[in-house]
Amino acid sequence: MAHAQKLNPRRRGDRGHPARRLPKGPAPFRPGSALSRRSLPIGRLARSRGSQRPIRFSSCRTLPFRCLAALGDGGVQRAAAAVARAVLVLADGVRRPPAASRLALPAHIHRDQDHPPGPFLTQRVSTLAAFLCGRNPLLAASSLDLKPEVNYYWHHGEEVVVHGHRKGRVDPVRFQIDDNPHLQIRVPKQLPEIVPLESDLGDVPVIDHKPSKLPLFKKQYENKVYIGSKVADPCCYGHTQFHLIPDKLKRERFVRANLEDQIEVVYRANGIASLFAWTAAQAMYQGFWNEADVTRPFVSQAVVTDGKYFAFFCYQLNTLALTVETIQNNPRKNICWGTDSKPLYDVVEDGSVKGFNDEVLLQLVRFLLNRPKEL
Repeated sequence: MAHAQKLNPRRRGDRGHPARRLPKGPAPFRPGSALSRRSLPIGRLARSRGSQRPIRFSSCRTLPFRCLAALGDGGVQRAAAAVARAVLVLADGVRRPPAASRLALPAHIHRDQDHPPGPFLTQRVSTLAAFLCGRNPLLAASSLDLKPEVNYYWHHGEEVVVHGHRKGRVDPVRFQIDDNPHLQIRVPKQLPEIVPLESDLGDVPVIDHKPSKLPLFKKQYENKVYIGSKVADPCCYGHTQFHLIPDKLKRERFVRANLEDQIEVVYRANGIASLFAWTAAQAMYQGFWNEADVTRPFVSQAVVTDGKYFAFFCYQLNTLALTVETIQNNPRKNICWGTDSKPLYDVVEDGSVKGFNDEVLLQLVRFLLNRPKEL
């Protein structure tokens, strides 16, 4: 039961009005509430956060992207030109605090990915999705979630309790993924399967290391499953997620530490973990769980980027039977396909983009054009 707010005693000079004690910190975040679900249909103009003014995409000259010419009309070419124009804004750092002020800001207040890369990714994805609605009817009926929350909870393996009043008992090892993609597109129909559900994928290496041996801070989580929307939402299947690499995992830091071989590991780990949590949560929304395994694959896509380098991943969930009892006679395996990170451009000099990689843009267009065969 919530207690009533206590009022401070009246003080001199407050004109007889009691001073109300306000709660400290931001309001609690409740998944599924109106504030937590910031979604919008792509078929209409997106509205900027905190404003009633729609986001308008200014037209710019068409650039000669040879790979997009086969798509027919010039709509996708205009979208590509808008991407190149946004690259100039991203490289020049428009609306970015000056270096002197950034040095004075605490790390939790200023984050580089929140300034140029975040708005760049939001507007470019919205632009491309709007241009491609005519060629992919699935996008016209989809929902675009801005910074949603995705959660998944499952059991895998066993461990013996070593402390407390339950010492000596055997418990399942509990896992929880709490993910926050920058953007995600949800659709009312599933993406097509890539391989059959019962395909033989060969031997998969098993890692026997206990999660407790990793250098991670252990804390108590609220175990929940959430795809970014409520169960009654018609857009209950995932299409594509977009993730931003955090500042502490920037490519420049790995280069300075002579750890270039670990750069791609960051992209792969982000893509695999995020897509597993998203597809598994979608399957549980449809009534499947470890004792009632999936009868059809669940496929979703992800794009992981730092604003310049892009990596693409596709995940197919074939099973939820991961507990000790159900995994013994389970031949199914989940599978993820991915690419190495590639730069969208080389450098920006004298107000022009040099070395623009149209293959990256084409791969993004292919991701957005993915749809069921019957459409």
